[in-house]
Amino acid sequence: MAVRGLAADVVHQICSNQVVTDLPTCVKELVENSVDAGATKVEVRLRDSGATLVEVSDNGSGIAPEQFEHICQRHATSKLREFEEIYSSLGTYGFRGEALSSLCALATVEITTRRAEDDVGHALTFSATGELLTKKPTAREAGTTVTITKLFADLPVRHREFLRHSKLQMGQTLRQLQAYAICQRSVKLLVVSERSKGSGSARSILLSTTGQYGSLKEAACAILGAQHLAGVEDIEVSATEPLKFTVRGLISSATGGRRDKDMQYCYVNGRPVDMPRAVMKAVNDTFRQCSAKSYPVAILDFEIPKDAVDINVTPDKRSIFLQHASVVGDLLAKVLTERLVSGIATQVARLGPKLVSGRGSDPGEKVKPEPAVKAEPDVASGPTPSVKEEPDHPLSQTPVKKEREEESAPPAKKARVMELDEPTTNKDEPMPSTLDDDALFGPASGPLWESPLLSAPSTNTPSPAPLSTDPGTPPAASPDLRRAGPAPSAAPPSKKAKHQQGRGGGGEGADDAATPGGVDS
Repeated sequence: MAVRGLAADVVHQICSNQVVTDLPTCVKELVENSVDAGATKVEVRLRDSGATLVEVSDNGSGIAPEQFEHICQRHATSKLREFEEIYSSLGTYGFRGEALSSLCALATVEITTRRAEDDVGHALTFSATGELLTKKPTAREAGTTVTITKLFADLPVRHREFLRHSKLQMGQTLRQLQAYAICQRSVKLLVVSERSKGSGSARSILLSTTGQYGSLKEAACAILGAQHLAGVEDIEVSATEPLKFTVRGLISSATGGRRDKDMQYCYVNGRPVDMPRAVMKAVNDTFRQCSAKSYPVAILDFEIPKDAVDINVTPDKRSIFLQHASVVGDLLAKVLTERLVSGIATQVARLGPKLVSGRGSDPGEKVKPEPAVKAEPDVASGPTPSVKEEPDHPLSQTPVKKEREEESAPPAKKARVMELDEPTTNKDEPMPSTLDDDALFGPASGPLWESPLLSAPSTNTPSPAPLSTDPGTPPAASPDLRRAGPAPSAAPPSKKAKHQQGRGGGGEGADDAATPGGVDS
């Protein structure tokens, strides 16, 4: 197959697809043209997330009528004449002359412009190759408006992807415009989102700035939110060897930081860029030594000689090459380490006594004194204090009350338990009782007042039998007093006794000792 040159329109289509790749790139190119034209007010309208309409209006200098035919031609620009100017005297965002030409190949472009000295404005339309098609007079204030419709309509795959991720690209576009609003503090920027279909508000303001910010921190707080910059500090680093540069901006303190890198903005000579990996990696790694799960909020403005940085790397001019990037990163890491260590030392000195005492950080916090522990009587050294009884009611003399008093008593000491060889139980569980309903209330065949306990109250409170320490010993059979006639020779164990046996409580003769009248089993 013979080698031959491509046609001009084919080259135009191939190159245009690389210049404007998505919605953020489209809006970025138009906003940069407005700022380069000296505009102090820029309005961005996005209808249906940019799928229906993208419009950027400004109050800049406008375009002269004799330049209308060259506006959308390939590599036509008024910002550059010689290649060396890129590394010596370039002071504008754009210089390649590709933005409007590429947009003509990817969408429908209409431009309305007027200079301050002109009597009337003009509405211009262009073909896919950038040629001027129509020119109509129209009323307009001084400035320029660029209207883009049917973006990526002639590229089915890219258009489909654009519609699928329209909301994601809207978020990226807004973040990119925030970056320009921070560095262009004298430009009033308004971003409006419109909806042509569906319910809800048809017009909403996404970003609005005043264009009257006096400092970088003031602009960042107004645009990003003061709550996100509550823990940032000013930073300034300068060096002369091997590279002369100055860094000014904001960075998180030792107690700040975020989970993501969405609050990191870098500028080189006022241009939003993606800094080389060596620089930002040094900043992030240094900060993560203090907070392993956070990234710093960083807004850094680098002033570097133009001959030490190359911005002509990609068509969007976001990626750059920087001389001695590792040296810049190491110096930033060193300064940041000193600031973090100083911040941590100050924080520890302020909260040190409270951290040692285990108290909170609130100076007015009152710590309640711990209650004094009441000494328990020692059974081995003396008798157990007697419990005052209340003989007002016959049931007050029953073993149930005594057991409840024993349960409410404070738990015994561990040494005492080991000495008396008692079974250890959980203090939260109640002590298992060896009595059942039959022993307390008598046989079920008679009325309640015929119970032996009620008919003949006793002054001596019978004490329950001690619990058996051997969990394998079966409990003694409990007599069934509810049956008529003589008691059987061997009665099956009651449900209470089975429950006690499963929990390891009870022992032989426990029910007999608690049964009134001493019924023989």
